[in-house]
Amino acid sequence: MRDRRQRVNLFLIEGPDDTHHYVWIKNMFRLVTGRIKTRCTAFVCNHCLHLFSTKYVHDLHVPNCQHRPPQDVKYPDPKNPDECTLQFRKKASRFRLSFYLVCDFQSFLTPIDRNEDVDAIMATNPSTSTMCVALLATASEYQSDPVVYS
Repeated sequence: MRDRRQRVNLFLIEGPDDTHHYVWIKNMFRLVTGRIKTRCTAFVCNHCLHLFSTKYVHDLHVPNCQHRPPQDVKYPDPKNPDECTLQFRKKASRFRLSFYLVCDFQSFLTPIDRNEDVDAIMATNPSTSTMCVALLATASEYQSDPVVYS
């Protein structure tokens, strides 16, 4: 079926009230080209919509890709707010490292006397710099309170 001489790609649009409409995709590359930064010609796998820079690599990929089910994009239901909200659910994956430092740097700039010869960027003077450091660890005995240096 994939080795046919002519292939027609269709895009299914599902509308309100269970209406469906098919649109002919003349150029699959133009449909998926927004994912890449370069505008050179690429070869698209019609099964997984992956882009390849050479036809040789594309032809090597296609036999292996056909063993998997085709890509099916389903968008969230706008009527279900839980489905449309991005949430972090893997709480156990938050701390992959045993120890890490959290640092925050701030400086307070005060304007100096305006002089016509001084550039606008040079017209500020860093009067105070502050740094806050906290050690976070998975084991509570190693965790420290934030320390502020000013």
